[in-house]
Amino acid sequence: MGISERKQREKEQRRHDIILAAEGVFFSKGIHVATVDEVAEAAELSKGTLYLYFKNREELIAAVFHRGMDLLQQMMVGSSLQSSKAIDKIRALGRVYLDFAKKHPDHFALLLEKELHRLAMDDSTPEAQSCVESGLQLLTMLKLLIIQGIQEGSIRNDIDPARMALIVWGQIHGVIAIASQEEHSDHFQKFCSFDLESIVTTTIEMIVNGIIK
Repeated sequence: MGISERKQREKEQRRHDIILAAEGVFFSKGIHVATVDEVAEAAELSKGTLYLYFKNREELIAAVFHRGMDLLQQMMVGSSLQSSKAIDKIRALGRVYLDFAKKHPDHFALLLEKELHRLAMDDSTPEAQSCVESGLQLLTMLKLLIIQGIQEGSIRNDIDPARMALIVWGQIHGVIAIASQEEHSDHFQKFCSFDLESIVTTTIEMIVNGIIK
């Protein structure tokens, strides 16, 4: 390995270490109050050195978001390869999203953070654009599965794949968000006794029953 290659690997490793440090700070203190100073301290770097890798707090937030999305995409790709039919892949993706929320609760909570939403709304910045594009990749994956299902004849051909992808994703995301927060709430349990697994499975089947041919 040459000197330039070694330096590049060291740079990439330090950037990765900073992201992990940012995760720890953001997730423990809250993304809306955590500071760059605290991230630098956790990474055992000076603030000036940290700024060589991330120019501001928004870039750090975007980097942590992307790491979570990468974890989710890896889980989804691995799951989708286990089935051949589109409708089975859609079922699998719904279950994977639940697994992601359970295995990586902090990253799932980040998707619900208003701070991240404000960043994404300001689409004039590279950080915001990258966050939006990352989310669109998952929607595109779902859209292509719906198109595949239509071509296979298992999904109705009178639906718009892009709109349905957004609806499916929104339903599953919303149910997991609400159910995971209220699973142990006495008020919700009195209203409707449920566990997270069963309520998400029911949601997935209701979605599938609505789009199958």
